[in-house]
Amino acid sequence: LHNKYNYNITYRRFQVFSVAFIMIARIKLTRWRVKKYISSAKTDSDTDTETDGNPESSSQGPSNTSNLSALRKGSSGAASSSSYFGEGITEDDIWEGVYEVNARFLYSSILRLRGLWTKSAQYLSSRADFVPIAYVRELSKLMDEAPSTTWKDVEVMLKRAGIMENFIYIEKEPIASASIGQVHLATLKNGTKDKKEKVVIKVQHPFAQTLLSDDFISLRIIARITSILEPEYKFIEKLMNEWATEARNELDFNIEVKNLITARESVKSMLETCDMMTDAIDSSMEDDGESRSCEPVPFSVEIPYPHKELSSKQVMVMDFCEGKRIDDVEQIKKCNVPKEAVMNAVSQVFAHQMYASDIFNGDPHPGNIFIRPGTATENRNGNVRSSKSDKTGFTIVVLDWGLAKRLPDLKRIGFCQMVFAASTFDFGLMMDGFKSLGLELKREDVAEDMEGVRFLLRDMAPREKARKRVKAKMKTDIKRSKGKKKGEKVPMKSDKYPGE
Repeated sequence: LHNKYNYNITYRRFQVFSVAFIMIARIKLTRWRVKKYISSAKTDSDTDTETDGNPESSSQGPSNTSNLSALRKGSSGAASSSSYFGEGITEDDIWEGVYEVNARFLYSSILRLRGLWTKSAQYLSSRADFVPIAYVRELSKLMDEAPSTTWKDVEVMLKRAGIMENFIYIEKEPIASASIGQVHLATLKNGTKDKKEKVVIKVQHPFAQTLLSDDFISLRIIARITSILEPEYKFIEKLMNEWATEARNELDFNIEVKNLITARESVKSMLETCDMMTDAIDSSMEDDGESRSCEPVPFSVEIPYPHKELSSKQVMVMDFCEGKRIDDVEQIKKCNVPKEAVMNAVSQVFAHQMYASDIFNGDPHPGNIFIRPGTATENRNGNVRSSKSDKTGFTIVVLDWGLAKRLPDLKRIGFCQMVFAASTFDFGLMMDGFKSLGLELKREDVAEDMEGVRFLLRDMAPREKARKRVKAKMKTDIKRSKGKKKGEKVPMKSDKYPGE
């Protein structure tokens, strides 16, 4: 009742749909402006050029098109307007300006709304391959700088959990705050005099459960409306339900403790069975622009050790893991390894989780992946610690296991089949993978399916190159869909789509 009084549900839903309406309206308005002032300017300019080059039209005296001399093509080749938007302004310039305003508006709106929308923003900010840079820059602030709960409320929750007496010291200011909770540095009493045990306390925001529960309802309403209006896209409802089910587990820190224990077992098996060396191409090592294989670099993995006896549904205690965000370029330079080697190591870690173990982290944004120089060793508690004597290589730290997925063996193997088939162009194995995953198709077009899967699993690339790939793919798909009848645009059966 207290939370509903402070974060009135009806008013909040009004805010959510108002933000959505404003965003959609601004985008539609910009499209109208581009069509009216830019695209028409390009057409009129081309017509003017043709008229100027026609001797007959020249002899007829001044043409009406001469009045369009203020509208010309920009130097970049894109249509531009020198009278309405300014000199040499292109369509891309207009959209970038709109993105800047929209991104800041969306960021300030999500700061107020919190809840599930913070998680949505975190995901969008991690997809620089197709999300405009303005959104990436603004929304990335929400990865670990979301509004925090006051220390007074945190202290009440810690006392209610009955663990305050277990700590010598707790920092009142959180070191990070996200959509579900925030973390505070602390020191346990059971450490020795010379070596005190540093830990972090993860505390759930008091309003998290209320806001997330309401957001799930709003999300399901939106998905249901979409499935009614467009039956072909009924699979979106299944996707949203799957995400809502898994995201709800984040509200129970006891589940995260279990996930951490399983993840640590997965890492232990990886350390025992893999050579833990990177294998990457470094494009920055040649002056002539040619890339070459870089020397293999040792790396290790660290998962926080949870203190189960001090954890509960809304409070969790785990070991402190040193490191900085993986998108911190200066931190990577300290490791003295190419960025490609770091990404290769991260890929190996998540590939092992997905294909060789029964759990993987479902929230791998840069705020949840840390890196630090030096490899790692295990101490007497089985916890992974930095080795002071070994300065070579680097360690990947994977945090926040509240949102983690456990796949049944059949679907995990099906996913392996699909990925391997895409890598080797094995069409038969790809269809076997679809069958194992429970994906039923409405037609047989293995070439188009292979193209789609390979695009989904495409190699990483610089932002501009990645965005060009996405735009080209979207244009191809739109062109294909125009020649298809209603009911044929989505290749799979929506009611049989596997949510996993």
